[in-house]
Amino acid sequence: MFNKIELKNFQSHKHTVIELSNGINVLCGESDNGKSAVIRAVRWVYENRPLGVDKLNSHWNKNFKEEMSVTLWLNENTYIKRIRSKERNGYDIFKDGNIINLDATGTDVPQQVKDLLNMSDVNFQFQLDSPYLLSMSSGEASKYLNRIIHLDSIDSILSVADSHKRQIVSEQKVVEKDIKEYKDKINSLNWLDEANAMQKRIDKYDELLDKNEAEQITIVKQIAAYEENRDCQVDLTEQKKLVEEIESIEIPDFSIIERQVKQYVDCKDSFVDLTEQKKLIEEIENIELPDCSSLEKSINDFMKLDVEVKFISDKLTECESLLPDTCPYCNQPLNKEHLNVQK
Repeated sequence: MFNKIELKNFQSHKHTVIELSNGINVLCGESDNGKSAVIRAVRWVYENRPLGVDKLNSHWNKNFKEEMSVTLWLNENTYIKRIRSKERNGYDIFKDGNIINLDATGTDVPQQVKDLLNMSDVNFQFQLDSPYLLSMSSGEASKYLNRIIHLDSIDSILSVADSHKRQIVSEQKVVEKDIKEYKDKINSLNWLDEANAMQKRIDKYDELLDKNEAEQITIVKQIAAYEENRDCQVDLTEQKKLVEEIESIEIPDFSIIERQVKQYVDCKDSFVDLTEQKKLIEEIENIELPDCSSLEKSINDFMKLDVEVKFISDKLTECESLLPDTCPYCNQPLNKEHLNVQK
């Protein structure tokens, strides 16, 4: 607290210095002699109120010829001075031989001033205010006394704690809502396990199809090798004689028959037995899968292959139908065995 008050050009005070003693100090005097002005001066320093200065400035200090100020001495080496003049509106803090100049903007009071004074509104009681504590309810008086002995900090802490609690409860509800939404999303994705199992089955069938394709290529190569080796092992002595006899015969142009024979041989060599593959395709077509794009592609490829096989088979049948029953040159039966011998 402060032990001396100095007022300059403040309301009815031209220049007044009031020395305060420890304990209770009483200002006595007739009405309108400036007793309440002292309280207003202290409040002006602490609260920066009232904001207007027309009622605060002395009547003889018109147009702020001199500065208006209130100085509160905390001790011999420390004071706080509130100043208002034409050039300046602010505070001076004198402490340890140094002066700090601060501005008073709006209704704000510099924090350094608040910290040095260490006061609150409980320190002020005005002339027309209700009797101290008597006009208050028990709850209001309790809060007032708590503020005096700084027990109000407990209420502040409890209020802050309650605010934090409400905030945590609100955040908890948001988190619980998010958890429920995530659980619903997880439940909506239960089909992923089944899809994963289906995908494994599809991969298994893809591997089987690849294996069958490789086996098919191997079989085709084996058939071609077999046909080649079988032709090499046949004794063609009699056939050569027959060919010589046929070549000695003068015949017109039979290029059409030769082409047909060649087409027959080509079609026969291209024929592949795909019975097992057809069964596998039928099994795959009976499988119900949610997403079988890769399997469908493989099935389509097999279906295309099946169409090609049917086409070749039809061609082969057509070629066979075009052949006469007997050779026009040798009158020998013109059938598969005969064609193999000729080959």
